[in-house]
Amino acid sequence: MLSFHQHHWLLRHGASRINAWLDSRTKTAADVSWDILLSYCAGGAQWRRVREWKRPSADLYLHNFRPDIRSWRDLERVDFWQVDPATTSECDPWPGGDLLVEYHNPPFEPPPKRNVNFDIVWRVAARDGALFTVELAADERDLSTLLDVPSLVLPDGAPGDEAAAEFWKDKAALYLIEQIPFGLVTVQVSRNARDPVQQALGRARSLLGLGEPEQIAVNDFAGKPKSETISGDLYVDLHYHSYYEN
Repeated sequence: MLSFHQHHWLLRHGASRINAWLDSRTKTAADVSWDILLSYCAGGAQWRRVREWKRPSADLYLHNFRPDIRSWRDLERVDFWQVDPATTSECDPWPGGDLLVEYHNPPFEPPPKRNVNFDIVWRVAARDGALFTVELAADERDLSTLLDVPSLVLPDGAPGDEAAAEFWKDKAALYLIEQIPFGLVTVQVSRNARDPVQQALGRARSLLGLGEPEQIAVNDFAGKPKSETISGDLYVDLHYHSYYEN
């Protein structure tokens, strides 16, 4: 459930997941880089006969958060809801990450609206196997003064106070509760590795307590343009509990 721009949003399940990145600097579990991707398109009766790519869409990217965990299962303990601003500084920034929102509203086809200056609070409310219930509120103002309002989801994952949901829908620019899988681990591997796949599996096993993935893909970026997240040449994608998209 997403409350944003008055649309009835449908979650794109294949693209929505929790990801982990293990690059050459990742030596311990505390060094693992995490992100959450949530992708939506508008639904409801008015869009029933409209192709998905012509509907309003919203893509949320929560990145650079630093949970204090030792296994992927420990994601269920992640809680950045009760925030004390006095504990953060430029030298020790808030570990809850940053939220990038891209909102696209056809048919006028303007560039997607990007917003990176949201103040956010979020947490994982429950885990059901590899599925994690994520609750997040975001606004362009400081949300720390609003945190006495109860959360909609109780710690055991059961529904909480419905009035809390109405509060956040009214007070926050964006509010969501979604159940998404831990889906993908991307591991940077040395090009001279004897067996890149086994090296990637070994690092995922030792740092995150992971077993065998459902799908493995080796990506060679030698001679190809690099992005901010791609600095080396060889990366192994380990797909676990999400849809595999080629």
